[in-house]
Amino acid sequence: MNTIARLRTVCSLFIVAVIAMQASTFVTGTKVWPFMAYCMYADSYGPTPLKAAKHRVIAVTRDGEEFPLTIDVSGLRFFPLQHQFLRPMRNGDSEAGRRLGRRMNRDRDDPIIALRMESDVFTVVDGEVRETLETTTLPLDE
Repeated sequence: MNTIARLRTVCSLFIVAVIAMQASTFVTGTKVWPFMAYCMYADSYGPTPLKAAKHRVIAVTRDGEEFPLTIDVSGLRFFPLQHQFLRPMRNGDSEAGRRLGRRMNRDRDDPIIALRMESDVFTVVDGEVRETLETTTLPLDE
């Protein structure tokens, strides 16, 4: 047997051994597999409620008109709208909302006077889905 054939055989046997150790861990429940003790779940938490949210922003004009703030209305692409304005607003940064309002009011006859942030929060507890509505209104400078 030449050197390359031996190397291939050794590599193949190593791969088969690793797969066999992995399979034996699941079949027997004993830890033969040496890499199973790594800390992937070391900081995990017990079963907690799962949460997901659907966010939207409603613009309110001086005349009382309300409309959803979208990328088409704002004139911004998704990434800048989300990361420069909407995400900071959801985290309590009112200045980001004021900057967005000033930007949007540049060419408007009926200025936006407030932004209402609405979040539908879905929580799964014990297999049951609960929905709540969270609303925050941010008045803007005119």
